[in-house]
Amino acid sequence: MSATHPALPSNLPLRAGMWLVDTPASSVEFRVKHLGLATVQGRFGEFDGTLEIVADGAHGGGSVALDSVDSGDALRDEHLRDAGFFDTRRHPRMAFSSRAVRALGAERVEIAGELGLHGVTAPMTLDARIEPDAAAGREERVRVSARAQISRAAFGLRFHAAGGAGDVTVGDTVKIALELSLVRVA
Repeated sequence: MSATHPALPSNLPLRAGMWLVDTPASSVEFRVKHLGLATVQGRFGEFDGTLEIVADGAHGGGSVALDSVDSGDALRDEHLRDAGFFDTRRHPRMAFSSRAVRALGAERVEIAGELGLHGVTAPMTLDARIEPDAAAGREERVRVSARAQISRAAFGLRFHAAGGAGDVTVGDTVKIALELSLVRVA
């Protein structure tokens, strides 16, 4: 295993080359508990990603424009963008970079890497399924479904409510779901 290209399990439907995320055919979504009862869901509209497969392994990553957050509530989205949460003026993007890939089954892998968010970089592991995209037609395309969860506190993402309510209204665990369509471009 190379330091720059983690070994890629041989059972995956990926050929050597550069793969790009087809953003219009993909999604980056999150879920977090609110008041311990309701679940707030949202998505990010602007993101990108690449996967490079070489002879000795693979390296991939992606980034998300945090100001593209959409939770279905414009006031909540503005609050998420401001200095009390994402602080998108100072920290406009979050980014993931892979370190290692481990086979879990026929089309499942564990992708270990680092997530940079809100000025903090911490380990993150994605549980992913990679499979050929049957609807791809002539393009060489795969679907990647990945799941992870992070702690808001680990990234310094604290909810500061007016009136001193503090951080008790929003759960610490954020569930992340990626549904990505990757196209081989070279």
